[in-house]
Parts: sequence; structure tokens; C-alpha cells
Amino acid sequence: MTQTAQAVIKSNGKYIWLWLVPVLAIAIVALIVWRNLPANGVSISLYFKDANGLKEKQTKLLYRGLEVGYLEHLSLSADKLQVKAQMQVDQSIAGLLKQGTQFWIVKPQIGSTGISGINTLVSGPYITFSAGNGEAQKEFQALQTEPIEQDEGLKFTLRSELRSSISPGDNLYYKQVPVGKVYAYQLYSDHILFYLQIKPDYQVLLRSNSRFWEQSGLEFDMGLLGVSVSTAPLMSLLSGGISFATPVKYGEEVNEGYQFILEEDGDEDWLKWQPKISLDEHIIRESGQQDNPSSFVPKTLQSGVETPDKGKG
Repeated sequence: MTQTAQAVIKSNGKYIWLWLVPVLAIAIVALIVWRNLPANGVSISLYFKDANGLKEKQTKLLYRGLEVGYLEHLSLSADKLQVKAQMQVDQSIAGLLKQGTQFWIVKPQIGSTGISGINTLVSGPYITFSAGNGEAQKEFQALQTEPIEQDEGLKFTLRSELRSSISPGDNLYYKQVPVGKVYAYQLYSDHILFYLQIKPDYQVLLRSNSRFWEQSGLEFDMGLLGVSVSTAPLMSLLSGGISFATPVKYGEEVNEGYQFILEEDGDEDWLKWQPKISLDEHIIRESGQQDNPSSFVPKTLQSGVETPDKGKG
């Protein structure tokens, strides 16, 4: 009787790892996709006048320096007059998306407060916002530039025949120190009205007989001894600004909404005025932060520091 031989197939373990390569690759791709999916994200719509450097999947939404979303899709609005930016926003900041929330594009620019957005030269423009306090909202009319915030302080107006180079956002200077801002202007048929605000710490300098002039550009004075050149602060050379001075015999403090006249030209004598008006004692750092002088003096030595007498002189 003949016996049939049976073939025995043995698995070779050294080839099993070849099947693991594609499986592992699929797992890695799935992990990357999963990590990039928005976690409980919120979709909102922003409307801009133009795209202005915005790019899908690249332009970020930042809030206080933290990335909280990104630009998902760009398209024209229904009326074809604006650009609609569909944003994907983290759920963590959804509570800030309310009526009154303002969105704007951050990009490199030179203004009266300095050079801003310099980091976007490499990363490109990004979008940021200031939170509102109304009802929840998912569609917003965005701004092209950062809004001018009105802080606490006395508001007043300046009447001028021409706008010249003055714009909202320009600084108000006293002895070339920024003490306030221009936040708006209004056109009338025969004049321009500028709206300004001075910081609370400095509003005591503003008197009924204060004089105002545009602080911008180069000034040449030719005389027998040659030519002298005076310049405004660097930032006011670039974007304008307004200076004011108060006489030694200063007038009364002014109330909210008081109107001054913007002089056509400044007078050199105004810069020499030294009114004895007491201010709160502050040391201003380069960053603009203010500190009480005593904070710079060790407590063991403060008893020997003389404080000038305050009062009207």
C-alpha cells in the first residue's frame, strides 16, 4: 500500500515585519490628521474689504498672543463687495465672540506710537480681536487696521482750517512727551474738528489759554549766523502729531468738550513756557510704564529723599 506524502508549510517569522510597515504608516497619518482636527471648534464669518495678504489654512487667529484659531476658507460675500473669511475658532474662547467684538488684521506698519507688527514680516499677517460684551454672535464686520482705544481722560476738540498730516491715532505731546491721542476728526464745510483725549495724570496741564500746533516735519530758520534745523519727534515726522504748551500765567482748567484752536504754526517762545503746575510724581520707563519715584529708592534711604513742594507757584 502506497502512502501519500503531505507537504508541511512553515511560516518564516522574519517577513512578518514587512506587513507592519504599511499598518504603522497608516496609524501615523491617522494620528497627524486627528491632532490637526479642531477640538470642539466654532465656525465664524468675518467680512473684510479685501483679502489683504490673508491665506487659507495659513493665517492664524491670535488672542493675547495665543493661537486660538485659523482661517479656513476665503470667498466673496453674497453681494460680491467684500471678502468673506470663514474662521475655525477654539471652543475655549467662544464666550468672547459677542456683539461689540472687533477683529482686525495685524501687519507691519509705522504709526505715531512706533513700529508695530514687525514679526509679521516673516510669519505673514494674522488676525486678532478685542472681546465684546453683547449677545453671542457668529458674523462680524472686521476692521482693516487696529481700532483706536479710548482710555480714561478728558476729551476735548481742536478746530482747524485744514487736516494737514494729522490722523486718528497720532499722539498729543507736551514738551515732546506723549500725553494723549487724536482719536477722530470731523469734516465741516468751512473747517475740520479734531477729537482728542488727554490722560488723567496730565489733564491738569490743559488750561483755557493753552496753545496747540501741528508737530510734524522739519523747520528751517535762516539768520545771519547760518541755518538752524529743528525736528519733531521721530514718530511724528512719520505720521504727524500735535503739541501744546501752557503759559506761565495759566488759565482755568477746562471741562469735557472744551474747544481750542489749532494754530497754523508753532511759536518758539511757547516752548520756553515753564508753568508751575503740580503733577503726580511718576517716573516713565522707556516702555511707557509709570512708577512712583520711591519704588526706585531703597526703603532705608527713602527718609533722606527730598520731595519738592507741590502747589501753584
